[in-house]
Amino acid sequence: MDGKAIRYLTLALVASALMSASIAQATPWRKLDPQVVAAAQGDATRQVPVVIAGSAVAVGDAVALVGGTITADADAAGATAAMVPAGSIVALAADPRVAAIAPNPGLVPTGEQMQAWDPTLAVPYASADRAPWAWGKGYDGSGVGIAVIDSGVNPTAELGSRVTQVGRADGDTLGHGTFIAGVAAGQNLAGYYQGVAPGAQIYSFDIAAGDNSPRTAAVISALHWVTTYGKNRIRVVVLALSENLPSSYHGSLLDAAIEHAWRNGIVVVVSSGNLGPGSEYFAPANDPFAIVVGALDDPPTQGASWSSSGTTVDGFARPDLLAPGRHIVSNLPVGSDLAAQAPDANQIAPGYAMANGSSFAAPQVAAAAAILLQRNPDLTPDQVKWVLLQGARPIAGGLALNIAGSLRLADSPDSANQGIEIGNCANKGRACDSRGVAYLKFFDWERAAVANDAAFTASATWNASATWNMSATWTMSATWTMSATWTSATTWG
Repeated sequence: MDGKAIRYLTLALVASALMSASIAQATPWRKLDPQVVAAAQGDATRQVPVVIAGSAVAVGDAVALVGGTITADADAAGATAAMVPAGSIVALAADPRVAAIAPNPGLVPTGEQMQAWDPTLAVPYASADRAPWAWGKGYDGSGVGIAVIDSGVNPTAELGSRVTQVGRADGDTLGHGTFIAGVAAGQNLAGYYQGVAPGAQIYSFDIAAGDNSPRTAAVISALHWVTTYGKNRIRVVVLALSENLPSSYHGSLLDAAIEHAWRNGIVVVVSSGNLGPGSEYFAPANDPFAIVVGALDDPPTQGASWSSSGTTVDGFARPDLLAPGRHIVSNLPVGSDLAAQAPDANQIAPGYAMANGSSFAAPQVAAAAAILLQRNPDLTPDQVKWVLLQGARPIAGGLALNIAGSLRLADSPDSANQGIEIGNCANKGRACDSRGVAYLKFFDWERAAVANDAAFTASATWNASATWNMSATWTMSATWTMSATWTSATTWG
């Protein structure tokens, strides 16, 4: 076991010991997620990113009292993001205005760069997905909105006027979101490869923040906007990102937000990650409701060895589907951080590059969902998932996306996810299903703490090189996969 794994295990043991000690029975400690307990140890001045439950105004006053800083209010959702000194966390938990304190994990995108461009290597992913058969029938995603919650989406010729900027629109300085949008809905104007749903509308949510270091609260806020204001325009969400803190779907605020969107008719597609077998410890890929997508290798006849797979701490096998994830060509904005980091040979023309990653497999499935919803707008998310799985091609190690096979089933669907329990919403009635943020007011924080404690312990020996309270960003290649480098065969994967 290397030093990083030992540090990771130590955090888990500290959290487990503290929660089992008598002091854990005191009221302040019962408000703390075990990962927050672990983060509270050590340097008392270190700033810890957290999400705090309670009235936004009251929580703001409580945070200021202990020397913390509010970083974002999740749309008055009763969950306020803040940076709090580690030495003040227990005092903050003791404040009666604070209902609970959970971690606000950093997010990492699930795409990387790879070896030099070779046009004979690039995978015609839309053809591999059997999308041209749907196009020939008149189904290209027209009239269906796909929300790309990522680093933003720059205007491109391939996307034309089909991009709507939601909220801040500072431009995609990272490049990741624009690449994803091109895979989902780009048109083949430059003679490379067409996106899977070239008629779909793209709604861009830039959650990367000024320093390209997004956190979970930003995704929850974007999902809240989709379910509250965008439901009649947006039918599909793609999340090509991963938290870097292990969790149970019973204890994850991000998973709770995803499931709320799902219950409100939004199909949520997420990337599995790029950490290889036995690594499905992280939200949102740990949620059993969402459609989790892993990467196919090249040729696309089996899963890529670096694509995340395995069983979650709650016993669900991931991913659900596989789509091409190696040798993918799409838009990469000139001057973006990723374009600057990429080898020159990897950029096949100004504004275009070839890359690997489950990040670039997920938008293909999101686009497939848009095609199905164009065909049958009455499909529910559970029905879309069932149709995609039933129409898929069995291959070694999983099921590969097959739009032609799925489209044939779109008019007579059954439902997936039958018998699966809602992750965390104490009121199983209308409050959990209604639009707005009522579902967060019924988030069972004590249940979350117990579930996440188990998840933290179960994943403690797994060798991840980043923990949730590190200052991870999206601009460092090591942060993308927590292990990959630019020179490896799977970089950008």
